[in-house]
Amino acid sequence: MVPDPLFQGLPERFLVNSTHIDTVVALPPGATVVASTALEPHAALAFGSVARGVQFHPEIDRNVMRGYVQRRRPNLVEEGLDAEGIWARAADTPRARKLLHNFIEAFVLSPARRAA
Repeated sequence: MVPDPLFQGLPERFLVNSTHIDTVVALPPGATVVASTALEPHAALAFGSVARGVQFHPEIDRNVMRGYVQRRRPNLVEEGLDAEGIWARAADTPRARKLLHNFIEAFVLSPARRAA
């Protein structure tokens, strides 16, 4: 993880929920990687100074994650993923709230955004 307003006040490593195999194969012009995971080298991208994208789901909690895994279980197995393990490790992600707060502060309410 590189220093970025999205991750302000968060530890270098923290739990996120993710199950899909979608990925960014090639970075668009001007995009930079600001975070990665063991499974996703492009877990968070910066698009200039006013936009960010993530390949994980800070907006979902344990129950939503488990429902998602239950519904997509056949797909997960077909993708070579451990559906049972993902379901068992699904958890509330307390740092996700901070990440979402950072997103709002830095990219929704920031002075640069208000001036645009």
